[in-house]
Amino acid sequence: MKRKLMFFCTSVVSILLVSLMLGFTVQAGQSSGSYIWKNANENSGTDFWKASYSYFDGLKKRSLVFSEDCNNECILQIDVTTLSGELDITIIDTSGTELYSYENIDTSQFDVELSDKGDYQIRIDGRKHEGSFSVKSKTTES
Repeated sequence: MKRKLMFFCTSVVSILLVSLMLGFTVQAGQSSGSYIWKNANENSGTDFWKASYSYFDGLKKRSLVFSEDCNNECILQIDVTTLSGELDITIIDTSGTELYSYENIDTSQFDVELSDKGDYQIRIDGRKHEGSFSVKSKTTES
């Protein structure tokens, strides 16, 4: 009986440790959200996120990281192609403050200046959107 109890406790602790490790992995730059998309091609890293698709409806979000000091300036370069539907992009800082919100974006390219290094959450909301988006960080000197 003592052996079964020890095995059970060891199993529970192992499962909890694996769950914690998976939880940290999912939070470290993985995208999340509730969405439907068709014919999608997505590519991402710690400082960029891009996707193209024939249909996107819902929301996706992911963290992008500025690892270098932004004494000069930190810039997010955003490219959107809209063939139909609507696409919104929201940028949120580490404290949860919404810094920028762009709604119903037509085909365009623009830069967003950020004040400091760190993690920024990018939220993409699509309503029957066909097209693509690209968000990438770059540090430039003045």
